[in-house]
Amino acid sequence: MLRFIKYNLESIGSVEWYPLFSLLIFVVFFIIVVLRVTKMSKAHVIELSDLPLNDKIDTNIKDL
Repeated sequence: MLRFIKYNLESIGSVEWYPLFSLLIFVVFFIIVVLRVTKMSKAHVIELSDLPLNDKIDTNIKDL
């Protein structure tokens, strides 16, 4: 099974760049997430952590 995949990948031009681009996309995404989380205010973090425990009913949602 692997030789079929290997043959198809060898026929694609510049296939050796795909893993590098995938790693680059992952690293950039991870850095953006880390920066966003570190710059988040303490009040916002507390608000987000309380969301699952909040018993308030949103008044904008209409009953079906």
